[in-house]
Amino acid sequence: MNTQTTRQPVDTVIWDFNGTLLDDLDLTVETINVVLTEHGVAPVDTHRHKRAFRFPIIEYYRDLGLDTSDAAFSVVTERYHDLYMQRVTECSLYDGIPGVLDAIEQRGLRQFVLSALNQTLLDECIDGLGLRERFHGVYGLSDIMGRSKIARGHDLVSDHGIDPARVLYIGDTIHDVEVAAALGFSAIAVSWGHQHTHMFDGHGATVARDPAEILTCLN
Repeated sequence: MNTQTTRQPVDTVIWDFNGTLLDDLDLTVETINVVLTEHGVAPVDTHRHKRAFRFPIIEYYRDLGLDTSDAAFSVVTERYHDLYMQRVTECSLYDGIPGVLDAIEQRGLRQFVLSALNQTLLDECIDGLGLRERFHGVYGLSDIMGRSKIARGHDLVSDHGIDPARVLYIGDTIHDVEVAAALGFSAIAVSWGHQHTHMFDGHGATVARDPAEILTCLN
């Protein structure tokens, strides 16, 4: 694992959800392939998905060959989320994540979720998976368009009186690293999510290849 020095002792851990906590990679690929097929676009494998996936999500759809004009993008996005939510409870947390959540809680640190998922859908996922008591707060976006999480991150910091210099933010995409930088957080990028590990090169984030490695950044 690459290393970087946290500026001050961490007292708050903020997690991305999909692909970081939730093992939904296979479901995501299967769901987008249904949408692609319905629109006459060739399906993708996991490798291409991890190479193309990014935020804002409209750019990911465009790279896959979908029509991303305003009306078409809205239809495609709604269809994707409808299909995804029908099966999301089939997913579980990544192996090792529950133990890391327990260890962080035992250290007395606050934990939050900051996700690009719509707030209502995020709440459904969190509650459906029995995770509500794990977190001090759960923050999603106001729509399903998969845009930036920076504004919601500001809300989280303000709502809970968080010192950004004492936050460790954990996510699986370059956008998560960008969110951390914009909000003044230290960042960990995880290798098991929706983007290939090499895509984090040059972005200045620690890369964890196993959930247990996250705990070493709290010492």
